[in-house]
Amino acid sequence: MAEQFDVSSERRKVLEENAKRRTVLRNFFLKQVSDPFRHASGEGGTV
Repeated sequence: MAEQFDVSSERRKVLEENAKRRTVLRNFFLKQVSDPFRHASGEGGTV
């Protein structure tokens, strides 16, 4: 199936792992940015 798009199965696995990591990091970032209690932690600045 991976060869159908001219991508080796090894490269496809790497791309899927990168996409999974990117999704996890994105969700973590959105969680940090939208935390309504961030100001209560006593830390100034931005994320």
